[in-house]
Amino acid sequence: MGSAVKIRCPVHKTEITSNRTIPFGNNEKIVREPIFYCEKCDKYYVHTGMAPFGSNYDYGDKQVENTSEEVYTDDLSGDTVICTDFTRIKSYMPPFIPETCYKDHTDLKHIANGILSLDGQDRTISGFYCEKCGDIYVEDDEYDDIKLEYDSVISRLNMMGGNTSTGEHAQNIRRYTLDQIRPAVSRKKTEDICGKIRSYEECEKNYDVSYPYSLLHYAFILRRFDVAKKILDSLNPDEVKEALFFSGPPQFEWITPLVCAKWNLNYIWAFDERNKTDLAIQLSDHLHEVEHIDELMEYTEIIDKNDNDVFSVFWAADQPVLDVIYYEKQLVASKQVQKNGFSIVMDEVGTGKTVSALYAIRDLLHEMADKGRKARVLIVCPYNKRADWQNDIRRQLGRYAHIVEQGDNGKMYSGELKEIFFKNNEHIILIAGQRQGDDKEGSYSALKGSIETYSPKETWDLAIIDEAHLSFTNYSEISADKAMLMTATPIVVNAGGKRLFNDYLEMIRNITGRNVNFVIDPISKAVPDDSDGYVNWFREDMEKRSAERLIRFVACRRWSERDDVFYRIKNEKGALAALQYDQDDDYLYKAATEEYGLNNVHEPTKNGKIDKLIALLHEDRKSYIIFCEHQYVVNKVFTVLKDEFSSDVVAEKFGRYENQYGLENVQDGQLVNTLMQALRNKERVLFVTTGKTGGTGLNLGEFDGVIHYELPFTSIELEQRFGRVDRIDTVGFDEAKDMIFLLNERREDENDMEINRMLYYCTTKIDVTCQYMPIRNTVLYYPEFIERNGKAIRESLEALKQEYILSEDNEKKVREILRNIRSFENKIMKDMLWPFVKPLDKNIRLSALQALSSARDDRISESYYELLQEYLEYWKNTRSDRNAYQKMYRIFLDARKNAYNWLAIIGLVKVDKDSDVFVGHEQKEDGEEDEIKVKSETPVDPGNRSGMTVQKQISEIISLIDKCVFNDKELQSFSSEGVFCYKDGRIRRSNVNDYREGTGWN
Repeated sequence: MGSAVKIRCPVHKTEITSNRTIPFGNNEKIVREPIFYCEKCDKYYVHTGMAPFGSNYDYGDKQVENTSEEVYTDDLSGDTVICTDFTRIKSYMPPFIPETCYKDHTDLKHIANGILSLDGQDRTISGFYCEKCGDIYVEDDEYDDIKLEYDSVISRLNMMGGNTSTGEHAQNIRRYTLDQIRPAVSRKKTEDICGKIRSYEECEKNYDVSYPYSLLHYAFILRRFDVAKKILDSLNPDEVKEALFFSGPPQFEWITPLVCAKWNLNYIWAFDERNKTDLAIQLSDHLHEVEHIDELMEYTEIIDKNDNDVFSVFWAADQPVLDVIYYEKQLVASKQVQKNGFSIVMDEVGTGKTVSALYAIRDLLHEMADKGRKARVLIVCPYNKRADWQNDIRRQLGRYAHIVEQGDNGKMYSGELKEIFFKNNEHIILIAGQRQGDDKEGSYSALKGSIETYSPKETWDLAIIDEAHLSFTNYSEISADKAMLMTATPIVVNAGGKRLFNDYLEMIRNITGRNVNFVIDPISKAVPDDSDGYVNWFREDMEKRSAERLIRFVACRRWSERDDVFYRIKNEKGALAALQYDQDDDYLYKAATEEYGLNNVHEPTKNGKIDKLIALLHEDRKSYIIFCEHQYVVNKVFTVLKDEFSSDVVAEKFGRYENQYGLENVQDGQLVNTLMQALRNKERVLFVTTGKTGGTGLNLGEFDGVIHYELPFTSIELEQRFGRVDRIDTVGFDEAKDMIFLLNERREDENDMEINRMLYYCTTKIDVTCQYMPIRNTVLYYPEFIERNGKAIRESLEALKQEYILSEDNEKKVREILRNIRSFENKIMKDMLWPFVKPLDKNIRLSALQALSSARDDRISESYYELLQEYLEYWKNTRSDRNAYQKMYRIFLDARKNAYNWLAIIGLVKVDKDSDVFVGHEQKEDGEEDEIKVKSETPVDPGNRSGMTVQKQISEIISLIDKCVFNDKELQSFSSEGVFCYKDGRIRRSNVNDYREGTGWN
């Protein structure tokens, strides 16, 4: 229970309500008294017998007066707030009570009787509660007492690597009582309320005691086991038993919460393994009472002699979404499908695009039920995600979905399909792999060989294409009334140019036959609604935040010949080709000797990078995804790690190829799911993969972090990699996760940009996607990267500034030499004898050389020969000065390009959209190397600097760099809370909330 206390302002006699208190002390006794603020007076008032009436006190920049007016209270029926995570407890120092949450600036709510529940121990707490993020602010003395009381518990949990939380949503729900969850004798019919119980949140929001079932029934049947556990934890043992045996409504009295739990027992065990909870053990003392009840694979299975299934009993054949925390924005895409016939879902990695698709399926099932027929749904996804989709539909819709195999004949899907594959006259949901040649033993995919045979005869009600940017031309034969395309990376650079939003709209037109003339412009329209054809949500839209990146740079000793071999390949094949091989010594040696046939190259005696990786992995027992870029490197790292860590699970994957050590009975295509199960069984897992294979589409949230053994070519790919472990559907998803970079060791006199060239290439190139939609790049704007890049670029420029060859005096000297050479050449070419010399070779110098080394031409005068001789001697005598300057000047141009690229990325200078700051990838077969598309001859244009000396240009660039103040507060504006895009010639930043409200971009 909470209460609001009131007082009448002694000046204005207006009523003031407060739920805040301030401590007063007298004779070693301390009490807390309400404190009231009058806006008209701009003053605080209290009423206490601990100080003289009428006395005044300072309260911040305001005055407090003790008045004789007594307070009076109104009881409020409020829920008790439960906190299960000590990190949610924040301290404040009285009398400076926080007005709003420090984290999200939401107004705080006073709680008098909150509960901190850790490891089975409960403690009453009072303070100020943020309903948005779940943080609770308590007085600093109380905070110290709590920390002392729970110190051993917190330490033990931290040592176990666990989280004190049982799930973020569980932290904010109320403490339940038996009466709050009990159904009444007078019950409504299921048909009258089914529209309000499609999610647990809607159920609890609208719940009252006339519902057909108890709240515990709905927690189990909607597979919200986090809520079921919280309910049971709120009750004593006798109440638990009573609650588990609440009867169902008439005709279904036998359906108790325990029956609902038994139906879902396998899911409950999985929930406990994933969340380190004990719900199944809590139920174990009572499960013998329902041993005659079978567990259900799908909710469409018959559960009684009257041929009822769970849907008909609980939802009057309506379709809820199960095991999903409700977020309103995830419904927008489905509303677009209903209204406009399509939606392109472009949400950021890890925000639950699949859930949006499940809502679309749910709404379609309702629509088809209203029309009196069964729905036909086709899901096309990457081959290795077919089982995930099938499991998601079974877990979150309670239904069966059939996976189409290559060997299936399209005719088998015609006619009475439901009688062949589906039970109880179910809706038809088929799942097909999208990639040609990726199915069993065939030259055509299941999509080509089976589904397209069926599709022309049967138009699908809804076609969902996951990772729609892949196999883009493979969907022309699909015919559907409605369509949903899903991709976090819609903009693709390929051999024909860029694939843009209009290309996806054209795909929609081909599939649905609809005239979809929509404008897709997420940069300009910040909040898509059901009238649009796209969504692009971020974590913040789901009231979530990204996991903190614990970035760590680990230096590795490299092969002594690395630089020499790199430059030899670069000079022959270009920088991009050389960079492909530069990140692993063995791979670089292989390329030098086998690919390019370089001579005088000695094989590395050891691989220092792999040695450092091994040492790093011996530091603790954490599980990591180890990202490489090339299959050769994946294989080598896997081979070394499986021998070194023989007691752990070590696995590798690129494309369809999968290999592992330490697991038994891994089915084809099920390596990732098996690894997740091993993690939940508390085994250590080291997973080596390529960025292309493991960097997109996979949910790997159970890992402790990522290690970049090889870096990708763009910074957005770093974000994609981290997105595998930063998932909103993972318990403790906002925990800190490791992000480790294996970089190259450098000496004090070496510039980091040269030694770790791939790091700077990667973090000064961004995906062209940002020209079309806002994207997150928490790595690029991470303070350590801003500092490291800025420092390295500045150091390289300062070093060039110290070079005598680039000094103003020497530049003046070289310019004079060049003027003299041009003067000679002008004099030679303007002479009437030049036509006799010009044809001798391809340029002035070589022509002059030929003239002097050949037999004398009688048509050419001796004085002209002397001019040619003087010109050649001057050219020869000044060559060393000119070559030294030109070599150093080219280095300066490279450094200038890197500097302007970086300045453009952090938004300090303008950048053309065709600049080589922007790069893209041609999508290839999963596991193959990507082809990088970059206009390497189009750097950021620094403007006309022809009249400026090199020294002045360097000073100007350093001045620009220094405008980015390198301190924590300034750098935080670049960090993980924001998104960025290309707008009005600059790369601009905003946080998600400002962007949605229309107050971005910075």
